[in-house]
Amino acid sequence: MSALPPGTLVADRFELVRLAGTGGMGEVYRALDRQGGATVAVKVARADALDEARFLREAQLLETLRDPTIVGYLASGRLADGRPYLVMEWLEGESLADRIARGTLSVEETLAVGRVIARALGAAHRRGIVHRDIKPSNVFLVGGTDVRVIDFGIARHTVLRGATVTKTDAAIGTPHYMAPEQVRGARSVGPAADVFSLGCLLYECLVGRSPFASDTMLAALAAVLLEDPEPPRKLVPSIPAELERVILRMLAKDPAQRPADGDAAALEIDAIDAASRGPSTPLGPLTMAGLSHREQRLVLVLVALPSEERRAVEATQRADEPDPTTLRLRGIVEQSEGRVELSAEGALVASFSGDGAARDRVARAVRCARKLTGSDAGVRVGIVAGRTVGGRVPVAEAV
Repeated sequence: MSALPPGTLVADRFELVRLAGTGGMGEVYRALDRQGGATVAVKVARADALDEARFLREAQLLETLRDPTIVGYLASGRLADGRPYLVMEWLEGESLADRIARGTLSVEETLAVGRVIARALGAAHRRGIVHRDIKPSNVFLVGGTDVRVIDFGIARHTVLRGATVTKTDAAIGTPHYMAPEQVRGARSVGPAADVFSLGCLLYECLVGRSPFASDTMLAALAAVLLEDPEPPRKLVPSIPAELERVILRMLAKDPAQRPADGDAAALEIDAIDAASRGPSTPLGPLTMAGLSHREQRLVLVLVALPSEERRAVEATQRADEPDPTTLRLRGIVEQSEGRVELSAEGALVASFSGDGAARDRVARAVRCARKLTGSDAGVRVGIVAGRTVGGRVPVAEAV
């Protein structure tokens, strides 16, 4: 569908000036609000049922979330051709992603940005809303300093119940910033998932990359599920120890070990006082119990991918229905003493490590692979071996 021409009047109030950008869900126009003379953004959805549902949800949530830390809602409705539109405040500036691309942020800048994002999330979480896609490109710096959280297109209201979601839509978000429970396609994803994403974002502000940056989506998902992030002070020693502790708490695999929601995260950020920004005792990298930084141990990573036929079967199943085949495959790995997680794409990723002899871990992994391929479950299996580095299992690199 072609772009709307300049001069088009929306709701007899908003006059389109020019097309400002296009995206996966539609077009964004710079427009003039005839009632007050302000410049506004008019977002128009594509003619697609799934995009339209998400678009309408974003409009509904933004109307509820009237907060200075979140992009402002003005109006919504439908054009004459039936497509929904959403009118928001016009933001002049750049995204946090663009800012990071020019160079990392200072500790002070990171704390300032993180504090506002946490408060924005707190405002959403208090209303039962989980953003589910916090990342640098969804944070806008108005005039370079005023922070706004944008794009609630895949947000979820934890109280309201919508349409049934299938497994193909269960894992939703951006791989490098998704919490483990999102990667698994959990039916219920709470505020702690946004806190995890905030931890990824703060890490990237300071280091220049996501803690789970990988060349492929599957590698990123595997890293989120199985790999502890490299402590940021190991990469940038000037980062305060207390800030590192807060970020690593946000990145805990278990949601219960993270700050519970945006308000809790904001309190922890506020607690990092100016005195902690000077030289301090290094926290040191997280390690496996009993493993020194110089020791290295063999670790094997197994990846089982479903066949196209198996993917087709999974796509027809509801996310809240147990999949007997997947449960059986997981049982095979666990019987072989592997550490296993499941991605929403139907892939199974497991690691084999421990204190025993290396040959024992190799034997367990190979036996497990043979059982998986012989299970008639329609999976392809691969194994790669590597060594731990400072106690970290390089799962993403292995995948």
